[in-house]
Amino acid sequence: MPLPPQSADSVAQSIADVTAAGLPLAEGLRAAAAEADARPTAAALRRIADELDRGRPLEQVLADPASRIPGYLNGLLRATLRTGDFGTAFLELIDHQERLHEMRRAVWMALVYPAVLLLLALALGTFLIHGVADPFLRMFRDFGLKLPYATQAVDWINRSGIIWWLLASIGAGFVAWPVVRWAAGPARWARALATVPLLGALWFWSGVAELTRLVAVLVARGIPLPEALELAAVGVRDANMGQLSGLLARGVEQGRALSDSLEVEGRMPPLVTPLVRWGEGTGRLAEALLTASDMYAGRVELRAEMLRAILPPLLMIFVGVAIAGVLAGLAQPLVSMIEGLSK
Repeated sequence: MPLPPQSADSVAQSIADVTAAGLPLAEGLRAAAAEADARPTAAALRRIADELDRGRPLEQVLADPASRIPGYLNGLLRATLRTGDFGTAFLELIDHQERLHEMRRAVWMALVYPAVLLLLALALGTFLIHGVADPFLRMFRDFGLKLPYATQAVDWINRSGIIWWLLASIGAGFVAWPVVRWAAGPARWARALATVPLLGALWFWSGVAELTRLVAVLVARGIPLPEALELAAVGVRDANMGQLSGLLARGVEQGRALSDSLEVEGRMPPLVTPLVRWGEGTGRLAEALLTASDMYAGRVELRAEMLRAILPPLLMIFVGVAIAGVLAGLAQPLVSMIEGLSK
């Protein structure tokens, strides 16, 4: 069973810190284990130190499933071990991935409030339409009143049961989510998420930024491009980008330029291919990939900031207008009926 994400990140960070500091790895990991707050982190660090003392290379220790380090992080560690500048390279990549991870988490947290608000609005709408409005609507029909359009809309919602259908659909979605995700597979599921309005672009762009930076770091440190792409395939979190990296590696091994392979696969944003072609033509491929990574990481930041700033107020306005519409729809015929009775 893999380590919890926080413990796995701590283990990887400790390995990078000890290596970057130039300390003996086994001794440094034992010292880090003694200072670790979480028991799983300390146990994993001590196990790796014990294996190193037995003479096993770090890359072999990490490749062992008993290391319990999650796949993408294991791949990232093993990839940067090949650079000859492991500590610096790994810390650079971890900082970049943490930046993207924090942005994704911030977006999810920003969505929690609107989601809760929407569910409360649906609950309140159900109460207003079926609990409060229904008796009034029946009374209006009994009196034979001509209902204004707003009241007719409330009556249609009440009769159609659309709110119940909406609540049932949301519940079915929550139940079906894990089943569909399992059936689709990680890569196909990641591609499906990329098509979700507003949010999909965030996952897609962050995956692009993650892959291009990892390949750039590996290429800049002298790793041949096909090998860099193969290593990146297991070092990225995004399963779609990992699958794409493996396909690109095979294309490059067959003699195609990376830019041509990108065109053949067609999964990268259109701006990446010209950048890569420029990098290939000038001998500055790593620089071109870093530029692409920074560009799409910047897009993720801008889109995340926009969602956090705009989505909650828009939803509040929508909910307020909807509730006001229901109340207005009930008030108009009620006022007309009272005026008719008072004459």
